[in-house]
Amino acid sequence: MTLALVVDGVAVPIASIDLAKQGHSSQQERAALLARAAEQYDLAGMTLLADREYLGQE
Repeated sequence: MTLALVVDGVAVPIASIDLAKQGHSSQQERAALLARAAEQYDLAGMTLLADREYLGQE
């Protein structure tokens, strides 16, 4: 699973997690990736764009 910033129309990966499994990620795994990125980068004011698999219960 990879998180990227889009700069001038190009996606630049900034964080990733190898899920070591087939299928989609869990809400907990997605939150962990965002938390990890937030520790390394100032994401204040950024907008998250995600595909429909990013939806969760919370």
